[in-house]
Amino acid sequence: MIFVKIELIFFSLFFMACQSSTPPTQPVSKEAQPVAVSESKTDSFSLKYVLDKPDQTWEMPDELVELSGIAIAGDDKLACIQDENGLLFIYDLKEDKILSQSRFRKDGDFEDVSIVKDKIYILKSNGNIYELENNPGGTEMPSEKYESHLKKVNDSEGLCYDEDNNRLLIACKGIAADGEEYLDKRGIYAFDLNTKKVSAKPVFLIKLREIQDWLKMNPTARHYNKLAEFFMPEKGNIVFQPSALAIHPKTKNIYVLSSVGKLLLILNPEGKMIHLEKLEKEIHKQPEGIAFYPNGDLLIASEGKKAIAKVHLFKYK
Repeated sequence: MIFVKIELIFFSLFFMACQSSTPPTQPVSKEAQPVAVSESKTDSFSLKYVLDKPDQTWEMPDELVELSGIAIAGDDKLACIQDENGLLFIYDLKEDKILSQSRFRKDGDFEDVSIVKDKIYILKSNGNIYELENNPGGTEMPSEKYESHLKKVNDSEGLCYDEDNNRLLIACKGIAADGEEYLDKRGIYAFDLNTKKVSAKPVFLIKLREIQDWLKMNPTARHYNKLAEFFMPEKGNIVFQPSALAIHPKTKNIYVLSSVGKLLLILNPEGKMIHLEKLEKEIHKQPEGIAFYPNGDLLIASEGKKAIAKVHLFKYK
């Protein structure tokens, strides 16, 4: 009996000792440790706009049915260009009406407008740029013309202010430049605001191969099948055709619209592609204008296509 009690006490003490002891730390091999995977800029990009759900929409009057370019002209005002007319319109978004229209040139193929402090710049499709004083309101506005080496074949369509580099950027819908090295590419040129000269070569190139590579790396992109069909033909030139561009005030990324295909392509400040977005044609029937407010809110303007031109506001999320 005494032997049984001693045996029970021994096993109880042994069990308690095992419970209170801490197991030794096992060495972890390098192979077992988790490996951090760095994301590319493309993978980590997040579009901060819901482009199929405008926060507000304005229907433009008949005078602006062929709206081809816009620029922020104040908190509630837009400078607008009407394709084929040498007129500058100032539109009041709050009052929902045209405040003024001023003739700056005889009628022609004018594509975009940009405001730089006390100057207004207007782009013609042949590459010419017109400079106006930023005091619209009268029926006539004198303008100074700056000719460039760009031609009709380049088909200049987009114009925006690049504040960090004191220049305007010009996006070309047609050929980027002469030479085989520019095949399957679209060019963005720079207009120096000091010299009033256009760069001899594009400062940025939109490349078909870069778009195709992005699509291969992002098979889960919205409307991937449509984008792949659009950009990955067996043969053929790049189908992306810039119609407008603007620089995001916060990120400095370059947003480039293409009315053909209803597309928005985004480049980083160095000109590398980081995102491609397919726009809903029910909302963006013919996107021809783009502009940012200083807080990041985005405006996209669509030509009427013989119907009603519209300007949509998208809040910066």
